[in-house]
Amino acid sequence: MARRAVPVRPDTLGAHLEACAAGLPAITALRLCHRFGTGDAAHITRLPRELILLIEEHVHAANWHLRSKPDCEWRSTFTCFQSRCEPRKHKGDWSAYSAVVDSYMRECDHCAKNTMHDNNCPYRCPDELNRLCPACAVGEGPEACHGTCRGRRESEVNRLLWDHAAFSEQHEINKRTWMDKIRQGPASRFAKYDRLLLQHFGLEVFFASTQIDRENVNWPRDFQHRWHAGTDIGTTLCYLTLPRTDGPSGIFVNGSTREKQGRVLVEAAQALPVDLTSLATPAASMRRRFTSAMKALALTPSVHPSQKHASPVSANKLKMRKDAEREDAERKDEERKPPEP
Repeated sequence: MARRAVPVRPDTLGAHLEACAAGLPAITALRLCHRFGTGDAAHITRLPRELILLIEEHVHAANWHLRSKPDCEWRSTFTCFQSRCEPRKHKGDWSAYSAVVDSYMRECDHCAKNTMHDNNCPYRCPDELNRLCPACAVGEGPEACHGTCRGRRESEVNRLLWDHAAFSEQHEINKRTWMDKIRQGPASRFAKYDRLLLQHFGLEVFFASTQIDRENVNWPRDFQHRWHAGTDIGTTLCYLTLPRTDGPSGIFVNGSTREKQGRVLVEAAQALPVDLTSLATPAASMRRRFTSAMKALALTPSVHPSQKHASPVSANKLKMRKDAEREDAERKDEERKPPEP
């Protein structure tokens, strides 16, 4: 049977799996009471199954709200791993640096009186001239504009903290924490979520961390990349997959030392038989596994732009497209042939 995979955001998957695990005891009790409750007070047994499912969704949603905030560990550590973080957003007491910035920066009259609203700041990006900062260019709203008094002040604090040892140390800790959170294996932190996915949805998860390809124009550039070295920019790809059986892998390692040039060259590669395409339509029960997991965990397909795909496409559709292109080319060849005398 062909392999199937659905790409999702790894931080969203992790946060929602954590929320799902937290809500499972309550949901298990709900299901047991609905199915086996006895006595006159067991009114829950008379509720329709559809209503029980709605209650389960409410329990999950409440946990998602608590555990999937922008500053939760899943999201904050992934932001650091991708080098999309600001120095001032890391843990630490940066009040002294804020005081330094306040000593030489002055807010406009509007922002001094309206600290929570940037709509009328005179330094806000002038839309009519089409000179937009990265935040305004993608329509994030005036509160995210880098040109306002708030934005300029935050940028100055970031500039002072840029080469601060405490920021660098916390940033590296966050990156290591992210790698530890997605590390898989019997004794790993993610092992309980691997079991949850397999037991409740019949699926597995595949992680692959990668660094930026400078020649890949599809890799998204972020305004906060300016605070990080280009070699530190990376991301983690994540796929929900059907359970797989590990196959043989080919490993190549080669090394050489050039003492005169003071360099050490190491080449390594590993070939894994991973097939993410579909040459045949999977069984309906297999498709339902993905549908059930995506709905229960509130996930949406998410393809990283570096993968050069606009959206997941099955091999069946690719084959149909190639057949149509071949037929079109053959028709044009026939039209170009000179008429027989």
